[in-house]
Amino acid sequence: MVKDTVKELIDISRLNMSDFQIKNFIINDQITDYKKIKQCLLELRTRYEQFEDLMEDIELKKIDIEELEEQIENEENKFEIKRNKIKLKREKRKLNALNQSLNNLTNEIKSFEKIVETYINEFGIDKIKDMLVNQEEYEPDYWKNKFIRSATFNLISSGRITDSLLEAISNLNENEQAEILSKAFDNFVSLSETFRLIQEDAKLKLINKKEDE
Repeated sequence: MVKDTVKELIDISRLNMSDFQIKNFIINDQITDYKKIKQCLLELRTRYEQFEDLMEDIELKKIDIEELEEQIENEENKFEIKRNKIKLKREKRKLNALNQSLNNLTNEIKSFEKIVETYINEFGIDKIKDMLVNQEEYEPDYWKNKFIRSATFNLISSGRITDSLLEAISNLNENEQAEILSKAFDNFVSLSETFRLIQEDAKLKLINKKEDE
């Protein structure tokens, strides 16, 4: 009973990445619009290739199943018939798994395509083409913002910027280094003040609650 219920739950489950996961942890992690668009296209290219492979795998599996069914029909040896029937069950399970994988992959493709469509509507296709063709113009802004964010997180978590990050930042020119470090410290000060105000507000609410009791 429980096994049947679990199987039913598995069958109706979407095992692909959710729209929320794709948007916030794969695409938005790229910081700049240029890099987000590029990441979307990279993800789609990989999935388009996987889609073609899966379609071919499904066709091949159907051929295997058809062949086994024909062998069972024409076989006279009862033991070979039994063996082939077991093999047929296995091949059908494999086909079912492939179809499920195709369904999951299709859902992910739709999610990424929806994000690309949003960017096309926002920037226009000509601007996106410009970003992709002239990537050298857009890469510096991505890396500066990436370093600023990483340095800010370093300062928040440990009060210092790691040696490896400082070494990476040092590959840029002096003006870019100064800009990155200055913005990271500004972010750190701003966020620290925000955290302090939140903490004070939480303490005040706790005190007021105890007084009411």
